[in-house]
Amino acid sequence: MPETQPIWNPPPGQPPPGPGGPSWQPPPPQPPRKSWPARHKVWTAIIGVVGVLVVLGVIGTVAGPPKSKPTASVGTPSASSSPAPSPTPTTSPPPAPLTSTASVTRKHPRTGTTVGVQVSTAPGARITVVAHFEAGDREKTARADATGLHTFWFPLGSAPPGIRVPVTVRVSAHGQKRLSRVWFTPRQPPPPPAPNPTTAPPAPTGCYPTTSSGNCYRAGEFCPQADAGMSGIAENGEAIICENNNGLRWEPA
Repeated sequence: MPETQPIWNPPPGQPPPGPGGPSWQPPPPQPPRKSWPARHKVWTAIIGVVGVLVVLGVIGTVAGPPKSKPTASVGTPSASSSPAPSPTPTTSPPPAPLTSTASVTRKHPRTGTTVGVQVSTAPGARITVVAHFEAGDREKTARADATGLHTFWFPLGSAPPGIRVPVTVRVSAHGQKRLSRVWFTPRQPPPPPAPNPTTAPPAPTGCYPTTSSGNCYRAGEFCPQADAGMSGIAENGEAIICENNNGLRWEPA
């Protein structure tokens, strides 16, 4: 703020002092105005210290060591978070080799009856049996029971006697297959009983039937067509039957 000058009132009739006046003198020179820091030394020192600290902080931030980067890559689980190893599955032992055996209940069943085909194999195995009759094939399929057994029954009906019937047996289980074959030969049923005669005929003795010349037959010899399926007694007393075996032959019954 500028300093005020005293007001001087001159006496009446006398001009005011000023340049050219009798008593005018120039004012004394004013001292130069001091700067703000010179007039506020305490604040200047505080601001200077604060400024120095700020500059040092900025320099330390810029020139400081770089931040360490995480070593684990994205998506890579750490050792502590890795899942526990799963137990190795135990492999089941391979299945045992498949076996199959087949048989018939009677080698020479009589026509008009039934014959059974017995199969022994692995439990639960699939079994297919085909009987090749003269009139056509007959097929049956089933599964073996818990003991591996199953019996297939075939009615003979009017199958021609003396004609061998081959039977094919197929078994499958666990990707394995087996094939076996059996056979049976139908024979004629016994003749109906004759009416009771007044006198019983003598029982046949020795061999029967006989050849046209009266001789006894032997097992393996050919038999006539009229005797197909007929049973008899060979020369050695063995029971024989006339059936097709590469031609009609007398075979052991």
